[in-house]
Amino acid sequence: MPVLCPLKRISQPKAERLYIKFIITVILIGLANISLAQNTGYKRQTPPVAYRQNNVSRSNNSSTIKNPYNTEDYMLDLASKLTPEQRNLFLRGNNFQKDASEEFKRATAGMKGEKSLFATEAAEGAEAAEEAWSLKNDLDKYRAYSVKEGSRYPEENLQKFFIHAGLFLEDGMNVFTLGYGSDRGIPFRANDGNDPLWQAGTVAEQASLALANFTDGVYSIIDLAAFDLLDDIQKDVYKDNNPIVRPFIFTGRTVGSSWKTTEKIGNTLTWGYFDNVSGSAAMCLGDVVECLKHGGQAVTNLPRELIYLTAGVDEDTDKMLDWLLVVPWEFASNVIEMQGIANMYDYKVAFKEKGVVGSILELAGSSAVIYKSIDELNDDDNNNHTTGKSQASQSSSGTGGSGGGDDGGGIIDTGDDIYYFVLIFE
Repeated sequence: MPVLCPLKRISQPKAERLYIKFIITVILIGLANISLAQNTGYKRQTPPVAYRQNNVSRSNNSSTIKNPYNTEDYMLDLASKLTPEQRNLFLRGNNFQKDASEEFKRATAGMKGEKSLFATEAAEGAEAAEEAWSLKNDLDKYRAYSVKEGSRYPEENLQKFFIHAGLFLEDGMNVFTLGYGSDRGIPFRANDGNDPLWQAGTVAEQASLALANFTDGVYSIIDLAAFDLLDDIQKDVYKDNNPIVRPFIFTGRTVGSSWKTTEKIGNTLTWGYFDNVSGSAAMCLGDVVECLKHGGQAVTNLPRELIYLTAGVDEDTDKMLDWLLVVPWEFASNVIEMQGIANMYDYKVAFKEKGVVGSILELAGSSAVIYKSIDELNDDDNNNHTTGKSQASQSSSGTGGSGGGDDGGGIIDTGDDIYYFVLIFE
């Protein structure tokens, strides 16, 4: 009986589609894992850019050049060389009220555990008092974070763009050298060449952690539905967060632990070199995303100058423009880079820098990207299965129509694909 084989599949076999799916999965695993800040973070490895002194707002006209060794610093340095009694008299006599840094407090404290003279009761009370949460302040944290990671000024955006363009080449080299092409691959080399049995143990450990996070998340949802009447889990997440926030944290940790488990499985099969490739590939994608972000901000920040000329310069105008021109790019880049998952692992830092709402929105976005990617891969498999069935039915119908031919083969144009007939006679 004749067998129907499309020419398209001859030129593009199924194996190539498997390679594409494998690459997409590897990048997703790498993005989810490096965003956890347990391996590395390419943002933190980015060389610093020389910012303007008025980067916060151009309405601040007090951007004078600061003397690196002013009068107050001189008095602090001189006081550190005096005895405790002399320091008290010296600083009180000069009405010195400057808050010292932690490093200077340690330097001026007594050798026998003497309390620093700057640690007043008022200062201790101020540190102990926690700022009341408000939606306005919480959202403003994310705006300030976006400005810090990006920029309000096109020239600074272009500097960061070219920095990440160079890092893309460096990380691309690490992909082909298993993370040994540059120092940015050092965090991935810790488990290289380890015994597969040891790697398998880490898989079980990570899987148990994922299961624990899942069960804690289910418990937190039930507790929320019961209006926080259940006993609290003896974990910092329960002590530090509102019942509404806890399920999001456990959800993010469950997703992150699951991806981490897949990385451990890959390391078991490759003697620890899987994360070298997945992490470097994810860093390449992150560099591309950062380039797009800074390039986009460089373009969208151009109207600022015109707005400054027409509406004037003030802090409220700058904040409004931040929401329109800077924040969307930062949010989109963080979502693609799976920063939403990392927020739930180090929630204290994330909530402090980005706010609770911004961190949870990033988690929702990152989860949506993962779900959509997996769904597309699954749909592709279903489409291939459906296409195989339709082609089999076309093959059986085509056999009856061409059974009396003498050519022993032929080509039929069906509109979508050109099918090649091979007649096999028994």
